[in-house]
Amino acid sequence: MKTQLKLISCLLLLLLNSCGSQAVFPSVEFDSCFMNYTNISELETKLKTLSDSIDLENPNPPVMTVVGCLHYQMNQTDLAKQWLKKAFDIAKENSSAKNTAAAALGLIHLKNQEHQLITPYIMAAKNNHLGRWMLVMYYIDFYRKYNNTEYLGSAIKYIQEKHETEGITPATERFLNQMKLIQSIENICKDTPDSETCQLATLNEEKRYLFSTAWGFLSMLLKQAPFNSI
Repeated sequence: MKTQLKLISCLLLLLLNSCGSQAVFPSVEFDSCFMNYTNISELETKLKTLSDSIDLENPNPPVMTVVGCLHYQMNQTDLAKQWLKKAFDIAKENSSAKNTAAAALGLIHLKNQEHQLITPYIMAAKNNHLGRWMLVMYYIDFYRKYNNTEYLGSAIKYIQEKHETEGITPATERFLNQMKLIQSIENICKDTPDSETCQLATLNEEKRYLFSTAWGFLSMLLKQAPFNSI
């Protein structure tokens, strides 16, 4: 029991690298939920230890959230959704557990092209750095699917909000500039579709680059192979 309480305390306080002389789960980051691992047995061990620590009569939403994410990485999607949905439902409003569970569920549904199931989690996901990325990817995928520039504008809005909240990195700035370039070409082609300034070939090439980058980044957020160790 003392060992389990110590495990949960370390996880919830995000002090996974300083709980005692050794980290309990040095590669689990609660705020990102998904984790890096070098082999499947490592993931299985971490998942079992966390699962065994859960008291079903007095469930702990933060631990349940991480368990749901690890189930997803074990390719147990139904179990992942069940744990994350339960964590989301019982967690307090505006808590880290609720926001992280919403973000993780959104990413999983997006990967499975279940766009209609993401709506209940948007408000909570906005409060989580993983969730803000999810919303950027969500609106990019809607833009890809419906070719509606309003969705591209929403994706730009959310990455700008990420910058205001979390700061700018060279990678996120390049990603934003790519979207702005496409938006600029879209506007030119909308206003003067028959002019020489409307370069449809360039537009299509830039869109393919954006969509492939977004899809790869979604896989990276979910820590799916080959990104499970990055």
